[in-house]
Amino acid sequence: MKRLTERADELLAGTQAVTSGLRTGERAFSYQHRSVRHRLVLDGRGGKQSVLQKDRRDGYILLTRGDNGLYVNAPELGGTAATDFLRAGRDLLPRSRCRRPMTDRTLHQNPEDGPVNWRNAVERTDLAALAADPHFLVDVLATGAGSGRKVRRVQISDVLREAAYTDSGGSWGISVCQGVELEVVVAAGESAAVLSCYATSLDRMDVAGLGRDGALLAGGLQPSSAAFHGEEVTFLPSATAQLLRAIVSSLLRNPMPEGLPDGLEILECGREIDGWSTHAFDCEGTPTGTRELVTRRGQQNPTVTRLGSTAGDGAGDRLTGSAVWDAGYGYPQVGVTNVRLGPTATGADFWAGDRCVVVDAQPLGVENHRSSGHLAFRLRAVRAVDGELAESYLPLILDGDPARILGAVRAVGDVVTYHPGLYSVGGSPLTMSLASS
Repeated sequence: MKRLTERADELLAGTQAVTSGLRTGERAFSYQHRSVRHRLVLDGRGGKQSVLQKDRRDGYILLTRGDNGLYVNAPELGGTAATDFLRAGRDLLPRSRCRRPMTDRTLHQNPEDGPVNWRNAVERTDLAALAADPHFLVDVLATGAGSGRKVRRVQISDVLREAAYTDSGGSWGISVCQGVELEVVVAAGESAAVLSCYATSLDRMDVAGLGRDGALLAGGLQPSSAAFHGEEVTFLPSATAQLLRAIVSSLLRNPMPEGLPDGLEILECGREIDGWSTHAFDCEGTPTGTRELVTRRGQQNPTVTRLGSTAGDGAGDRLTGSAVWDAGYGYPQVGVTNVRLGPTATGADFWAGDRCVVVDAQPLGVENHRSSGHLAFRLRAVRAVDGELAESYLPLILDGDPARILGAVRAVGDVVTYHPGLYSVGGSPLTMSLASS
């Protein structure tokens, strides 16, 4: 069975080729990113399929000379590509000016600090061994799903993401993030649901919990006539991730420096070991780390890149390592990665007893994030007794601004897994009072 091949050194060589091709008076910053995955698919009849995904690459060159600057979309820099992109950039450079930087802080790591050569893990998932004996994994998922539910399909993916940058001023960096994604399709009656989790290795996952959550989600997709009349609900980790993604998206577009509730914090963890989009630096070469996006005192901290900030002009603000390259816009965007709620009830049992469990939190409309910051969600929910599906409920509606919704949260558990998307979001079980939302 084929294995994924690391090519971080090739990415770095491409960015260094740009520096080598510069002329007198020119300066360049080059960034490259590559992602690839190898999937092992197991169906319910014992069939197996191995699929190697084609590389996905993106990147750019920031070419400057004097007061002129230009972002050149450069998804690959191998072979003669670096020379070709530089030639094309020079033709446009006399008529181009970069947007004025939004910060007076150093853009990239200082050469004196040494290069960045970082990886989140050493061991890789052995898909060949899993293909030879997948029964233990399927059995654990089936046990978690419970009686009366069926595991229809299991997909295990070996995932590799690499990035490299070179600044002609002297600094460079390599970031390698590897992990495994486990995806399961669970059927409950006539309904089926897809759910996944991610970590650096399978032994760092709650595999049985994934089976349980998949069964609850499948149950929530079933038609129902029962209404929930209580106040407190529990969110599946995947539903919490949906909720948090919409809240953070709103806060990035409609910042709330004050007015958020005390007691909850939202963290951005760029180097989270088990994070879906973990990396050592952002697309501008700024080192990542752990920071408070929202503090427990209810304050939203600015998110700052070289070209943008959620705090307005951002003058004097510290770069936060949150720049994301977007070829569609043609320059880096303000973003975040590996965001999560800080736990307030570490080790608590969120499944004991008779509970209303929200299994899906679907945002209603995209314009909410672009106007006043008001959010609305359709919540699919089920009744669960000690984590076992009992019945499904009619959908519920949750609406309000981020402050009101976060203020209704009563307890937050530990992160179970990070979920992919526009940016990676950590899923934690949480309880919420609907009467306060």
